Amino acid sequence: MDRPKPISAAIWIALAAALGLAALPDLRAGAAPAVGLMAIWGLAACAAAWSLRGAAILPPALLLVGLALRGLGLGVEVQLSDDLFRYLWEGKVLLAGANPFLHPPDDPVLSPLRDAIWSSVNHRAVSTIYPPGALLLFRAVSAVAYAPAGWKLLSGACDFGVLLLLTAIVRGRGGRAWAPALYALHPLPVLE
Repeated sequence: MDRPKPISAAIWIALAAALGLAALPDLRAGAAPAVGLMAIWGLAACAAAWSLRGAAILPPALLLVGLALRGLGLGVEVQLSDDLFRYLWEGKVLLAGANPFLHPPDDPVLSPLRDAIWSSVNHRAVSTIYPPGALLLFRAVSAVAYAPAGWKLLSGACDFGVLLLLTAIVRGRGGRAWAPALYALHPLPVLE
């Protein structure tokens, strides 16, 4: 009987920890198990990367696992950072022709726009701190999909693009596959 390769075991452990996190109803209230699962996930990512320290090419299956981990976040409720609600709200404000530099979310001028996204915006008494380029991105996302899933889809796609770029750079420079493997599996890029 063949023994499982260390990378396979590490990947399965990372996936199990990710699914465990996704199953927790409130990461802030259940901080102890959440931190424990993140630690297990992070250690499994490090173990997978370590097992590829001599490999020149990242296994394509690891790219698929990285994509699956990022896709898992699409169905999970936003819990650790509420910034995306601000992004969506400011995009909506721009779409309505108002100026988020002049009107903070609590401004009565914007009261006709208020909705469930607005109720989740942080620091509603403060106008935007984001530069115009970011605001244009917020507007575009809000125009296409005014929902947390829209922003998460964009973020996940960009993050996966970073993984592909890192993989190509490492391969092009004759590096080792451990760095893209660590990025593919590590919980921080996936969760945040």
